[in-house]
Amino acid sequence: MVGDFINKKYRSGMQHKNLFLLTFFLFICGISPARAELTEEAIKDFIHKTTEISSGHVESMSPEDISAYLDTHLHKKARFKSAVQYNIPGFPTQETSMSLNKEEYIQGLEQGANALSDYDTDITIKSIKISKDGKRATVQTTGIERGSLPMANGTQTEFVPVEGSSSCNQILKWEDDVIQMYSAICSTVVTFQPFSN
Repeated sequence: MVGDFINKKYRSGMQHKNLFLLTFFLFICGISPARAELTEEAIKDFIHKTTEISSGHVESMSPEDISAYLDTHLHKKARFKSAVQYNIPGFPTQETSMSLNKEEYIQGLEQGANALSDYDTDITIKSIKISKDGKRATVQTTGIERGSLPMANGTQTEFVPVEGSSSCNQILKWEDDVIQMYSAICSTVVTFQPFSN
């Protein structure tokens, strides 16, 4: 029953995956500063600058620029995992899990980058633990994303408010003279608002 509702009212699970990937991206990458090791300041800058890029707030960066950036700042063996919970009005909570490698993640992000309109985000870095040699860090973040997702409502398309909240634990590495994301494990809750009619 829930599956039928999603297929008919919310088009397909691909939009859900794309929304998750956009949310996921906001917590795990960033621009590397010119330094030879990880520091708390560098990691904070790393994460917050990525939020600006992935939110479309850096107009000078094209989709190709973002893809090239990801290719540089995601480790070649990067792995991303998340447990995702969907809250749909009038239906039981639906849960799923996702596991992606670097190539799958970049491809999914490209497909979902333009899924949300009126996008806004708020990210909090909860903790940063850096190894003694400054080459590896464990980072915990939480955040809220809000936007509107186009959904089929009968013969019309309606923009439905969506909110995503995530808690992520990531491992960052200093490798090849840049900060790279090595792994991320997240728990994500996506809540859809009802149609207006």
